Amino acid sequence: MYMATKYGQKDERGRAYMLDNVTAPGAGARGHPQYEFLGVTRYWRYNRQKMEVLFKEDRIIQPRPGAVPRYERYLGEMPGVAVGDSWDDIPPINSQAKERIGYPTQKPEALIDRIIRSSSHEGDLILD
Repeated sequence: MYMATKYGQKDERGRAYMLDNVTAPGAGARGHPQYEFLGVTRYWRYNRQKMEVLFKEDRIIQPRPGAVPRYERYLGEMPGVAVGDSWDDIPPINSQAKERIGYPTQKPEALIDRIIRSSSHEGDLILD
């Protein structure tokens, strides 16, 4: 889901990418340089030389004249995050949940769905 929503664009070679922010956080309070680039003056994440190199490599895109330039970040270049073994993003079934049937060790449907999807393939026979 994350990849489809964040990296939903494809280049001419079919590589997934997103247009990322190249402005600096904190309005330069962290020492980021301020200068004009492609007609836009901002505090930038990179110095002017690095921005020029990225622009020549077609990695800096300006969506339209006057718009803040963006960085073309490819999914394949991102290191990613290892999948953890703590699934604390699925809340327990509370006393008012619609799926609650009163079984003392009932598990959330989202948890069962994740277990089945991560440990089987489409069309596999699942026994309970």
